[in-house]
Amino acid sequence: MKYIVFKKNGLIEHVQSGIAHNKHHVHETRTMNETELMFIVSGEILIHHLEDYCLKKNDLFLLPGGIKHYGLKATDCVLHWHHFYLPADSKIVEEDEVEKYRKKGNHYILPIKFSTNFPEYILTLSYQLEQYDYKNKDTKRIRDLLLTTIIEEFSLENNINVPAFKNKRFNAMVSYIDNNFQHADIKIADLAEKFGYSEKYIYMLFKEYLGISPLKYILKMKMEEAKKMLLNSDDTIESIAISLNYSSAEYFMRQFKEFYKMTPTKMRSIYSNSLELFLKTK
Repeated sequence: MKYIVFKKNGLIEHVQSGIAHNKHHVHETRTMNETELMFIVSGEILIHHLEDYCLKKNDLFLLPGGIKHYGLKATDCVLHWHHFYLPADSKIVEEDEVEKYRKKGNHYILPIKFSTNFPEYILTLSYQLEQYDYKNKDTKRIRDLLLTTIIEEFSLENNINVPAFKNKRFNAMVSYIDNNFQHADIKIADLAEKFGYSEKYIYMLFKEYLGISPLKYILKMKMEEAKKMLLNSDDTIESIAISLNYSSAEYFMRQFKEFYKMTPTKMRSIYSNSLELFLKTK
């Protein structure tokens, strides 16, 4: 299995999206500058891209730019497609190279082919993204955000069952953070006392295994949870801040804006408007 890996660094640049309803169709032979993400809704497609693939319902498939691909046989299928630009640091790697990027903790890790367990969510995001005119510069940031969310979900689902780190005490420390970051103000000194490490050694372990400091890991967990709460509930910004153990809503909003490059209110507004457009098409 081949993978595409690249560093998480802001929004991914969306180019264009659409839906293809193919009847007895052979995918054309071409080499694109941009990368394409296919999401198969029904039927199947036989395609060569680095090697031969048979794509079926609920498969996500990546075609990195600059590499020739072509259809192998006429088939019927319905698929959503999204074109975007990969960052300059992106690489195509083999499965045995993936673990080093997982340890860094700050990379998207995307298999060329993957069958999602959450097709409804990917479908909803795809429909939302397709409502925006790709030539409209005013909606560029919204489209980039929606495309990045699809990639984030793709990468997250692929990495749900990542093998545990070899250091069992480090696993326990990460598990403790994951289970308590919402309810406690976790300090490095507390981790050092609880797990019997010096603070300096804890920083070294996080850098070695996850590629970021423990404080940045805690912030990342809080921000990801905040995003879920914003988009899946009607909770106020103040109540979300309280539930994540922030001393004030102002401090929460400042950290959120630094992390996502937009305010919580702006993010919720973008998704709400996108969802409304999606529902109108149903």
